[in-house]
Formats: sequence, C-alpha cells, structure tokens
Amino acid sequence: MPPNLPLEVIVHVAFFIQEWSTLIQYIEALRSATVADLGPLEHMWELHLQGCENKDLWPRLDLTNTADVSRIHVEAIAKYYGSLSLSAATEISWVSQFVDPKASLQLIMPSKLGTSTLNVLHQWSQCRITSLHFSGPHDSFCEHLSSFRQLQVLQMDRCTQSNAAIVFKFAASSLSLLELQVQTFQRRWYVNCVMKTSMANDIFTWIGSLPVRRIELMGFSWESLTLRREFLAVVNEKPTLESFKLFDSDKTTFVLRTRYDRQSNMLSLAVSSLEIRGFAAMDMTTLTDYVYQLREILQTNAKTLQLVFLTWQQCRILYNMFVPFLQESSLGKLDIKLYKMTVDNAAQLAHDLFEHPHFHDLNISTVNIPTAAVKTLLTALSTWLSKIDLGRIEIVYSKEESNELKEFALKQGVQVEFEFTWNKLVQLKT
Repeated sequence: MPPNLPLEVIVHVAFFIQEWSTLIQYIEALRSATVADLGPLEHMWELHLQGCENKDLWPRLDLTNTADVSRIHVEAIAKYYGSLSLSAATEISWVSQFVDPKASLQLIMPSKLGTSTLNVLHQWSQCRITSLHFSGPHDSFCEHLSSFRQLQVLQMDRCTQSNAAIVFKFAASSLSLLELQVQTFQRRWYVNCVMKTSMANDIFTWIGSLPVRRIELMGFSWESLTLRREFLAVVNEKPTLESFKLFDSDKTTFVLRTRYDRQSNMLSLAVSSLEIRGFAAMDMTTLTDYVYQLREILQTNAKTLQLVFLTWQQCRILYNMFVPFLQESSLGKLDIKLYKMTVDNAAQLAHDLFEHPHFHDLNISTVNIPTAAVKTLLTALSTWLSKIDLGRIEIVYSKEESNELKEFALKQGVQVEFEFTWNKLVQLKT
C-alpha cells in the first residue's frame, strides 16, 4: 500500500472488507508499511488491543456494552459504519454528532421500560431505526410503534396476547417490515397466546404485501387447526421467505418446534412435553395432525428432514408420523440428533429405513454410538444408502476400533464420516 495514498481512500477500503480477520491483516500491513496516519483505523486497532469482541466491532458496530475507556475510540470510527446497534440509554445527541445519518440503527429496548424511556422512544423514531428489539412486555410501546416508518426488523420478547395483536396489525400496515420475531413465553415452553383469525389475517396481509424474509412465532396455540394449516400454506408459498420458525402447542400437552430454512432446504422438528409426565402424556392424535400439516413443505421444498430429540423413543415416534407421505416428498437426507444410540436402537432405525428406503444420506449426531451400532446400520442399509455421517462423537474409538470400522465400511461400499472430541475428522470412503 503506497504510503502517500490519501487517508480517505485507505479508510474506505477498510470498511469495504467483509471479514474481521482480513481487516486486522489490512491494518497490520499498513502499520508495517509505516503509513504515517491511519486516522480512524488506529482507533480501531486500539479497540482490538483492548480486547473488544470481534462481533462487537465488525461488520456492525455494537454500542450496547461500550465501556467508558473505549469511548474516544468509538467516537472516531462510528461515522464510518453503515450499521450500528444501540441501547435506549444511548444519548440521541451523541448519535446525531458521531453517527452517519444514513446508517441503519438497531435499537434494543430494556425488559422494563420506565416513563422516561418511553418518552425518548418517540425521539428515537426520528432516527433511521431499521431494527427494533423489545426484550420485555410493555403496553405503552404500542403508542410509538407506528412512528418507526423505516423499520425492517421487529423482535418482541415475552409478548402478551394484546401486544401480539397490535404487533401483527402494525406489520399489516407497514411499508418496510421484512422480518418479524414474536416470542410469547416467559419461561421455557410456557404458551400464553392464542393465534386468533384476525391476528392471522394481519400476518397474511403483511406476507402478501412485502418481500418478507423471515417470520418467527414462538409460544402460540391456535384458534383452529384450519387456521394453522392456512398459515403454513402461506409461508410455504412465499418465494422471498428465507426461513420461518414456529413453536406452537395444543395448549395442554406438547410444544412442537418447527424450523424451515430455504437456503439449506432443511425442515427441523423437535417436540417437548408441557406436562411432568413427559412424552407419554402427549396427545398423539393432535401431534400427528400438526405433523401432517407439514406435508406440503416436504412435497415442494424440503430436501433434509432433521429430528432433534433427547431419546430414541421420541425420535422414532415422530419419524413414523412422517412415513405415510415420505414417498411424495423430495427428501434425500435424514438428520437425527440424539444423546445416545444403542445397538438395538440402530437395529430399529435400520428396520424403519429399510421398510421405506427413501433417504440416500443419513446423519446421526450423538454423544454415544458404539461401533457395533454403526456396523448394524451399514449391514442393513448398504444396498441403497450412499453416506452415513456420525457428526461429533463424544466417546473416542480406539485405534483398533477405527481401523476395524474403516475396513468394514469399505467392504459395504458406504461412505462414513465421524468426528471425535479432539475435532479430528475421519473420512472412510469407498
């Protein structure tokens, strides 16, 4: 880098760099070349030396936890960022002085909003707030939500029934909102909101009017199964939707956690009990209905089915709920995450998959799987399975076991991958 290159050019090049590691190498190279004046990049370097988290500095500047000792350095670099995270405690006058008015601001509100915070919320709406995160419930925020006319991302934690309805109505009227995350539970799987027809209609209006990227609804039950089916159809048919997350419940016995990611074409499911009696206490008829409503997603988009559970029993029950419509799907990979898989479990899985030989890739991430269980799967499924990925194994095979498994896999003609705790990937290929 020529030492006489204008500082403005040097700085602008830095802020076009995507990766933090590359940026640090860039600054180090400039320092090694004895460039006399690095301007704001010298302040960036000082923040790096102070031990600031990389994620707080790049690519978005996160000021929610900035220490006073860093203030002078932050003030020197803030105006160069196109995106910043701020807390409600940040002084708006400071933002006006040091931040580019065209920058996108993410505003994070505290869990408890006092009167003074609510008063300043309206002032924040005059800034270019593109992302707003409420970490706790407060009815009064609704008076100001419509003031944020450039909002693209809205996240609501611990939302109440009345607030959820207002949030969805706001979404329906918005001209800019692209991502919506609404969480209603206040402890792990506590469900305290019912999705009413009017609320769902507002969501449908929003999805139909804008190129929505993401929607997450966590902790809802439904006024009817018909309404839930209509919601799933709408999100499945939205071409701009990158992902959706739905944690919903039958109100009394279970919560079904559904995630769909369009980039990876993965549909992920897990189920949790709302009762102390656990999995056996769930309403299996209703759970089957909930799973069946995912049929259209499997038929049109999903390539990978992921089942995330604590026990093999839970996994097998849910897998068999999908069996009736597997042949109609475009799935090619089954991804199972368990704590443990025994030889008997492997035999049951092999039987289930052999009865319906639809998957060519099998991924099993587990803390403990003996080599005998792997051999059981290889023996039973080698005629149609092309690959088994065992993910990260928390127990360590001996050298003899590894070699034996390698030889066995080669004879079966199946590719096997597994990774030990020391992060050494072993690939066994034909």
